Amino acid sequence: GVLGCGAIARSVHLPILSKLTGVRVVALADADEINRTRAAVLFPEAATYADFSEAIRDASVDAVIIALPTGLHARAACAAFAAGKHVYLEKPLATSPQEGQQVLESWHNASDCIGMIGFNYRFNPLLAEAREVLQRGGIGRLTAIRSVFATPMRETAPGWKKTRSSGGGALLDLASHHFDLLRFLSGREIEEISAGVSSRHGDADSASVQLRLADGVLAQTFVSLCAADDDRWEFYGENGRLVVDRYDGVSGSEVTPARREESSPLSGLQRGLRDAGRQGYRLRKRAMPGHEPSFTASLTQFVAAIRGDAKLGSYPDLEDGYRSLEIVAAAEESARQQSRMVSLASATLPPPAPANVDLPTRILSPGADESSKPELSVILVSPDNYETVRRTILYLQRQTVAARIEVIVVLPGRKAAGIVVEDFRPFASWQILEVGPIHALAPVKVRAIHAARAPYVVEGEDHAFPEPDWAENLIQALRAGNGAVGPSVTPANPRSALSWTCQMLHYGPWTNPGAPREIDHIAWHNGAFRRELLLQFDDAELCDLLSVESFLHSKLSEQGHRVYLQSDARLRHVNFSNLNIALWQGFWGGRLFGATRVRREGWGAIKKAVHVLTMPLTPLVRLHRIFPMMTEAGLKERIPQVLPTMIPCLITHALGEVTGYLFGAGESEKKFMFYETRRIDLITADDRADIEREMPFPTPASSSGPSRIVPSKGAELHTLLRTVSDAVPEEPVAVGRR
Repeated sequence: GVLGCGAIARSVHLPILSKLTGVRVVALADADEINRTRAAVLFPEAATYADFSEAIRDASVDAVIIALPTGLHARAACAAFAAGKHVYLEKPLATSPQEGQQVLESWHNASDCIGMIGFNYRFNPLLAEAREVLQRGGIGRLTAIRSVFATPMRETAPGWKKTRSSGGGALLDLASHHFDLLRFLSGREIEEISAGVSSRHGDADSASVQLRLADGVLAQTFVSLCAADDDRWEFYGENGRLVVDRYDGVSGSEVTPARREESSPLSGLQRGLRDAGRQGYRLRKRAMPGHEPSFTASLTQFVAAIRGDAKLGSYPDLEDGYRSLEIVAAAEESARQQSRMVSLASATLPPPAPANVDLPTRILSPGADESSKPELSVILVSPDNYETVRRTILYLQRQTVAARIEVIVVLPGRKAAGIVVEDFRPFASWQILEVGPIHALAPVKVRAIHAARAPYVVEGEDHAFPEPDWAENLIQALRAGNGAVGPSVTPANPRSALSWTCQMLHYGPWTNPGAPREIDHIAWHNGAFRRELLLQFDDAELCDLLSVESFLHSKLSEQGHRVYLQSDARLRHVNFSNLNIALWQGFWGGRLFGATRVRREGWGAIKKAVHVLTMPLTPLVRLHRIFPMMTEAGLKERIPQVLPTMIPCLITHALGEVTGYLFGAGESEKKFMFYETRRIDLITADDRADIEREMPFPTPASSSGPSRIVPSKGAELHTLLRTVSDAVPEEPVAVGRR
């Protein structure tokens, strides 16, 4: 299967695969329909998928070529290894060493799977012969190396190549190749590095790097995405110099001994360098990827490795990819510190870019029933354990379309113990995603959206309880072509005045809203989206949009997608009834909103100052909007009841916004998540008693005794896909390597 059918796949991978004996391309995956259609011309019999995870689940696929945007490399590789597929992963391995480590863990757990990184230039004939010259001491003891790898940024280049968060930039895109070749050609590890970068058309699109290798060998590398085409190597030894140039028309290598009159070319290779040198300049013809011989050799070696015909160490594996990624990260760290020399042995590597969110360290699933694919994936996130979301899952069992629902539960690492398998029997499918510690909701929601199998996704909450026809009404509205669909919301604890205050502050437009209609914004959380629309964004932007969903609604509206209020889809929502808690939640929510707004809209100092100075008016403006809203909802009589608590809540929210404008988000996302995911514990005892009385813990649909997933002591708890059979044994299910 080929995951990613962009230009490189269509010009390189697919034509080569079509000529390899015994190789069939049975699956093509790309989110872009045009790319899929163009790729299918070469392989009309292959199944096509908009979602690469569907191609990975295709039982006819034995191996995958991952040629996706860099930001998707780690996720696709982990999913492929979890499904037992061999992986050829185009460089770079991932966008950060932290993400790369997760790929390595998933590969190591899939012990029978080949994992090869696309460092194809190792197989270039010029470089292969250069390596042989260096190994036999053809230029004497190696002293220094100089290399250049440059190409002008094409207007047709995809946007992700221009931003570091999505995997672009010269260091990650180009230098990852040359860092690997430095190790491969010289036979030495890189020990220290210093780098400087510049940005012209994108993030860090040019870089100059100084390196110190083992044995004191010095190296200098220049990489650029906005300079004339070049790919050249110069090796300096005590007895001579070796020059390699990889471009058509002058492609060749030359050894220049210490005495220049003894200069002679390498056997079997062009003398273009010497001839051009006499002229003082050279005209270069770009070597297009399809003409680069190393691609064919690289993919041929991958197939040989799968068949068991390749020697260990004869191809670059994922460990080589990880080492190159570490070097890139150290170079970026040096650039941030004004080109300070950074030791690879003790480098403090930077944190992952914003686009990177925790990959699942474990996925539990009963497998997908292809005959009854789910229509709606309900995502539930708990930073604690399964019990906190179990009540909502049991309420979901009552849905009229439960058999068309997939339930995805996201838990912190190693918290699957205690899951009751029978809770999921009424649903079409289910997944438990274990990630690392959960510090924010948006990143893990992004992972769950990628893991979802249904065309529509919705985030549920541990404190929101839908009516039986909630999902059915959401699905119907999405089928009608709406991009985002929200429900009507009523308070689950209506006796508390503060509950009504929070209801009108956060869910006013969707309280007793009347007939279904198109609307500017739907309720945060509990609203459903067309999954394909969410996946059009890279991870960094989607995290941003999910942090403050009103921005997501506006973005979809700008693109021409309808945002729709389906008032027939109803749910009851637990609101705060403790004033101190409500004030803090409002402050942190306001700070998150303010910081996100500044970042997304690119505010300058003047605009920030204006909003800070007008902050005292903000509560009054919002109050002016809320009272008509309450009147329309038939709640005019409650205005005197909510006013004493609404005013301080509006003030603290405005203070939070100003703090976000001036100082950024800080820990607001983490703090906000704390209040959002522990709602039942953060209300008054009276309200909690009312909820237990009005919405008691439902009886599970299954009548058999509960079977819980309890990992055994010796179980592997890393990246794997565990299939739990329908016949759940009475004994605990040991979760281990397949």
